Amino acid sequence: MTGDATTDRVLAALLAMQRQSWEQGVTGHALLDLGHAALARARAAVNPAG
Repeated sequence: MTGDATTDRVLAALLAMQRQSWEQGVTGHALLDLGHAALARARAAVNPAG
């Protein structure tokens, strides 16, 4: 994903474990900060909270 093993592991954990809306927002913002706009849009399209 990013090329950095630690960052990739943290992103995988964020994507797998988010439950609350604020966690989803933090994950989306992290993806945007890392330059993964397409993944952030995909994350926003799948909203299990509502």
